[in-house]
Amino acid sequence: MDSYVNRRIWNTISDHMDEITDLLPSNTGRMSLTTSLTRALKVDLGCDVVEAKDATDKELTSFHGKEFVTELLRQRGSNVEEIDDEKEAHFNKTSHLEKFGLVYDCPLFCGLDRYVRAVAGSSINSARKLLSDTKDHLLAINWYGGRHHCQKNRAAGFCYVNDIVMAINVLRRRYRKVFYLDLDLHHGDGVESAFEHSSSVLTCSIHRYDVGFFPGTGSLKSNTATKVNIPTEKGLSDKTLATIMAEIVYPVISKFKPDAFVVQLGCDGLSTDPAKEWNLTIQGMGSIVEDLLRFVEPKPCLFLGGGGYNHTEAAKFWTYITSIISGIDTVRNIDEIPDHKHLEEYEHDGYLFWTPKNTTARSIADRNTSNYLHEVKTTILTNFS
Repeated sequence: MDSYVNRRIWNTISDHMDEITDLLPSNTGRMSLTTSLTRALKVDLGCDVVEAKDATDKELTSFHGKEFVTELLRQRGSNVEEIDDEKEAHFNKTSHLEKFGLVYDCPLFCGLDRYVRAVAGSSINSARKLLSDTKDHLLAINWYGGRHHCQKNRAAGFCYVNDIVMAINVLRRRYRKVFYLDLDLHHGDGVESAFEHSSSVLTCSIHRYDVGFFPGTGSLKSNTATKVNIPTEKGLSDKTLATIMAEIVYPVISKFKPDAFVVQLGCDGLSTDPAKEWNLTIQGMGSIVEDLLRFVEPKPCLFLGGGGYNHTEAAKFWTYITSIISGIDTVRNIDEIPDHKHLEEYEHDGYLFWTPKNTTARSIADRNTSNYLHEVKTTILTNFS
């Protein structure tokens, strides 16, 4: 583990935020697992805590349309039955809910208005911590954020608000050029569409791309001088991702010369995730983050969460990444998970942090051949020649 003498780390972590973000139907209970494991392993002790503050209407409409925000914040039923009644009432007719994407993968749920304000506020306030005048290497962590699919006026892909766009716009108040890196399994389409005509924000997404694979955007031919899309085939491995970073992403960063970074670290590309599209390991992703920190230092960097649907593995992943960022090396060689509030959730792992399943990738082929990677590299770097 490297030693970072002048590094100051801010971390958004609170029981209040857990309670609200645990309401998300696609990730029920996930953030409580992450927070409790982070605290049990004491990797949060190297961080200053960011106070949880809800986003205001003005902050939400700084990116999202007013009508969309009004629908998100509408006061609805206080229990599941009332919410279900509203969904059923709208099911058989064209409605605002469908117009704004509040159906199918983004259904209404109790506490939606609280959730939207909390998630947006968490990333906005994390970004503000990076506007300090200090000369320290400023880093911020907010695993509650990273909702990269939401569009200006429409929810999508379990994302009801685009906290990333608002956080980037906060950073732009001080930093002239911002580089956005998306390492989620899925294309960061919402963030890309917000900045695709901007010369001061470069979006770079490494993602699985295939016909019928959500969200269906981010093809190689979509690359321009203002957005970088690195579509991958099935079975992406730790080694291949490291190659992509070294041979494509870092050269692009060097050419763009950003003043600040935002990194979305969804973990649905792990080999243990139900998606089973990529074949990454927690340790492999950790090495990617370590290399990235060395490469970008001393530029400020905001790390956000994202996808991840094996919730105990997501908790392990973000806990491990927090240990890397904070420089508190209590996880790398750990055996048993210490006793804490949610210990029983790890019974299926024998109460172990590292298991054969999360330290060894699945026995599937990495279809990202050297010839394919060469084609991707040539296409992208040509735009920056």
